[in-house]
Amino acid sequence: PDEEIDDQLFSYQGPNPSTKEQAILMIADTVEAASKSLKEYTETNICDLVNRLVDGKVEEGLLNDAPITLQELKVTKEVLIEKLMGMYHTRIAYPELKN
Repeated sequence: PDEEIDDQLFSYQGPNPSTKEQAILMIADTVEAASKSLKEYTETNICDLVNRLVDGKVEEGLLNDAPITLQELKVTKEVLIEKLMGMYHTRIAYPELKN
């Protein structure tokens, strides 16, 4: 905890996406990987994670070369949230059947 960490070792070094498909793939890969670190898979946690990560990509300029609109990013967020909710939904405990 007292060590300084070089953020560059953990940041994307490749070329920025130049198509919508590449941008969506970058976002989906980031979100899927980061979702595994959530402690609780609530709708709020998943929404916060997706919004934070996608907004972060935009703020970092990683999507500047991709012809993707804000509306398309909104839809991408919605789909990712829906899919993650489906992947991580919790099941109710079924009562044991009596013979």
